[in-house]
Order: sequence, then C-alpha cells, then structure tokens
Amino acid sequence: HRWGLVLGAVLLAVVTGVGTALAITSGRDETPQAGSSTEAVARPWDRPPGPGVPPPPFPCVRPDVAGTPVRKGPPPDDPPVTVPTGWVWPADTGGFRIALPAGWLQLRSGDTTCFQDPETRRILGVEPYPGGDPVGRLKSSERDLTSAGRLPHYQKVRLESDGPGAAWECRWTAPYGERMRALRVLPGERAGWTLGWTTSDADWPAASKQFAVIRASLGTVRPTRTAG
Repeated sequence: HRWGLVLGAVLLAVVTGVGTALAITSGRDETPQAGSSTEAVARPWDRPPGPGVPPPPFPCVRPDVAGTPVRKGPPPDDPPVTVPTGWVWPADTGGFRIALPAGWLQLRSGDTTCFQDPETRRILGVEPYPGGDPVGRLKSSERDLTSAGRLPHYQKVRLESDGPGAAWECRWTAPYGERMRALRVLPGERAGWTLGWTTSDADWPAASKQFAVIRASLGTVRPTRTAG
C-alpha cells in the first residue's frame, strides 16, 4: 500500500496520523525528547492541513515514514504468547510491553506510542485508557468523527463488545482516494491500554493476522521492586 508515497510525491499529505494523520502537512517535530537522544517525537496537528482536507481521525497514521528504529529490550519472564522468529520486545514503551517484527519504527505523539512498519506502512498505536464504558466511548468517537467529516465515505464494519472491552472497525477514504481500514480496541471498564491498528483496506487480511499476534502479546510492565 503506497498511498503515503503517492501523497509524498504530490504534496506529502494524507491519512490517519501520528499526531493525527489524514492530512497534507505533517506538522511533526522529530527532535529528541528530554533525556533521550534516540526517540522521535511528533506533535498533533494543530491546524487543518489544507482547503477541503479533513484532519486525521486517529492517532499514529501519517503520510510519511517517520520514527527511529525500535530498540530491542529483554523479553518478559512470562510472555503471554510465543512470538514468531525475528520479532522483538521493544524497550522504552512507557509502561506496557508488546512484541513487534524487527525493523519497525517508533514515534511518540502525546500520550500515544506509535509504531510503523516502513515497508507495509502498517501502523500501531498504544495509548493509556482511563477506564469507563468502552462501547460508549467508541460510539461517542464514531459520532464525533463522522459528524466532523473526518471519516470521508465512512463505512462501519463493526462496533461491539469484545470480551470485557470493545472494538470498532471501519473503512474510510483518505484524501486522494485510497481506501483505508482501522481497528480500535479498548479494554474493559478498568484502566488499561487502547490499541489502534490502521492500514490500507487491500492489506487488511494479511495485516489482521499480524495484529492478532501483536494484540496477544500486549501486557503491562510490572514495577520492579527494590530490596529494602
């Protein structure tokens, strides 16, 4: 899926973004965070990207490949899933643990940690979930984004309970024509982690298999106890 390349060739634009992304100018700042010389940082877009182009609906998808290579960390002592050969457990994830294929890029956007495959351009976002009714929150987001015109040619695939949490899957058309697909997964009513997964609609079948492994690997990092 090469919508980002097309946009880059045309105006470096589009889709759902790290600081929010369906747009035309990245508005990003990749200067390192304080205390870190390796982690890229993105700022949410604070203005419309151009006449007639809606701002991006979800965090973490952007028109260009951005971020720094994921830094490999140690695997957890009790991994919830056996990951494929060549996958890594990224370090410095900010309270959660997750497995990804080696070679992905990492970027921060506010409270969201974004990961991107530079080859397929699949995008993963992980952000804190404060708790509350997950289905209600997703319905509210759907209503707000569609009424604001931020999901052009919107098609709901599903919005429903998903175990103790909820899932919202949808399609929309990015500026310049590419059909996109996204999944938002919220945990139950307790605090936890929201997962966002976005790619082209054409890539969805293959991407979904990869996301199933990524989702199964998600866990919270337990604080390390010190002696005394």
